[in-house]
Amino acid sequence: MSKTNGLGWAFSSHVTMSEDWDIYPRAKYLEFCEAWLTQLSRVVRPNGNIFIFGSFHNMYDLGHIIHNLDLST
Repeated sequence: MSKTNGLGWAFSSHVTMSEDWDIYPRAKYLEFCEAWLTQLSRVVRPNGNIFIFGSFHNMYDLGHIIHNLDLST
């Protein structure tokens, strides 16, 4: 059985990630997100759609990046 590493939720069996490879300083995380969203917009067809799943922990940051990259139109 594998050890669960991360933060649990009070009313859910969901566990957040807490691994060395998944811990970014905020500036690096935002830079990383801008890079993958930029590349994603490059390969999606014009008028194509993307679905991004997240939580309140990251959706506002991603929405801000998408808006600043003018990807929301």
